Amino acid sequence: MDRFTTGITGLVCLLFATSVAHGATESAAALDSLTVPAPKTPVSESQVLSAEPSSLDAKRRFGVGFGAGYMAPTGNAGFIYNDNRGPSLDLRAAYWLDPRIAIQLSAENSKHGYNLQPDGLTDVNLFRISLQAKYYFDTTIRPHLIAGVGSYWRTDTIGVGSFASNENAKVSQNAMGFNFGAGIEFEVLPGKASLQLEAVAHDVAFADDRDPKFMEAGVADRTGLWIVTQAALVFTW
Repeated sequence: MDRFTTGITGLVCLLFATSVAHGATESAAALDSLTVPAPKTPVSESQVLSAEPSSLDAKRRFGVGFGAGYMAPTGNAGFIYNDNRGPSLDLRAAYWLDPRIAIQLSAENSKHGYNLQPDGLTDVNLFRISLQAKYYFDTTIRPHLIAGVGSYWRTDTIGVGSFASNENAKVSQNAMGFNFGAGIEFEVLPGKASLQLEAVAHDVAFADDRDPKFMEAGVADRTGLWIVTQAALVFTW
């Protein structure tokens, strides 16, 4: 009887010990599940932006190109120089300081005309050299802002009007001015060539812009902006 009692008592103690050990194991697992994970290192906005692919060509430094477009004056100048005789032609060379900023030197020429008394039928040639800065935005079509200064030469070849008979039948003038505009750019050959579509306004005041010589024709002076819209193919390396 004592052996039976001792055996029962040992079995009960073994079951109790097993139960306690199992409960301790479950409690430890529960505590592990409640452990707060270590915080992740925050990612800065600059790291996110740097991970995104850029549409700007970081390798290009130099560019040369040519363009053609249409140049027309506004204001009173638009009433006078209303006969555009051919496209506005452009030669340009550029240097990129970085993917967003470029410096450009361009030479442009356009031909115009008018037929107002006292000058009569007159041919006008407008040549300009501009030094411009461009700022590019990082999007697919590469929009960019343009601002610069320039030197402008306007030559009027007076025709059959009453003013044509004197020594001033051909009048040339030079003046400084500035220009501003915007454009977009498309890659034609990746890393090698791009197509630039731009619109630029030129603000230049020649010495005779306030001359009222066309007052009888209903135009007070020659003031106004000269606006050119053009497309240019630029080769880069």
